[in-house]
Amino acid sequence: MKPHVVATALIAPFALVAVAAPALAQVQSADQQACATGIEKSFAKLVKTTGKDAGACLKTIAKAQASAAFCFGKDLKGKVAKSQAAVESSYALACVGNRPDFGFGGAGAALSAAQSTDDAILETLFGDDLGAALPVGSPDAVLAKCQQSVTKALFKCHDTRVKSYTKCNRSALASGANDDTGTISCIGDDPKGKIAKICNLNAGGKVDKVRKAISSRCGGVDLQAAFPGCNTADAEALHACLSSTEACIACNTLAELTATELATDCDALDNGAADD
Repeated sequence: MKPHVVATALIAPFALVAVAAPALAQVQSADQQACATGIEKSFAKLVKTTGKDAGACLKTIAKAQASAAFCFGKDLKGKVAKSQAAVESSYALACVGNRPDFGFGGAGAALSAAQSTDDAILETLFGDDLGAALPVGSPDAVLAKCQQSVTKALFKCHDTRVKSYTKCNRSALASGANDDTGTISCIGDDPKGKIAKICNLNAGGKVDKVRKAISSRCGGVDLQAAFPGCNTADAEALHACLSSTEACIACNTLAELTATELATDCDALDNGAADD
């Protein structure tokens, strides 16, 4: 996987300092729990907003209203800034004097993680040259619709994975978690199969939303040209690339959010091995 290598190596690229649990860790107070869950809730909304903003850019570029360089990360409608402000407000209201003892990176980590995950997903889809993969005016309308549909599905997959984590961690804290073991175990937690339904399901005639987007909107499209980040013309290979890499990105994103050096090797989620 290109964006990040392993969770234990994540801290350096983003200039974070891992927050180790104190020697005598204890159950977090109600105020500490409110701080952690409040930041995580606002973070999940920010991730969703940045994903929608990226999806909107694909349409804006296709309509020749902006180039990739002047759309991605520019927050043309101001919605991302509003969500970022909500993260900072959540910290100011609930976390001053109530900072959790473990599994918590603060507002700065949340803001950084949301941006880095957005960039990593776009690179997974389109490679490191967004302008080349997404030309202004989209000369191939069918290919553009394919790109838009698959991008939307992959960001939905990512949103679902992040939201599942926040729910699990809220429950773990309420149940008395006293170190980051509970936080770590919540990454990828999917007891009701909601992540699988969106990200990676192919059984009993049912498929996930990413597969469905590829099969229903990309017929006849040169997948290698549409998604140079994965560089494959095979639909199932494309799905495998997108779903596994997104899982790795989510793991690294949550490691950054929680300032936690995970025991889990996030990179191994994309191909079963720790590599670049």
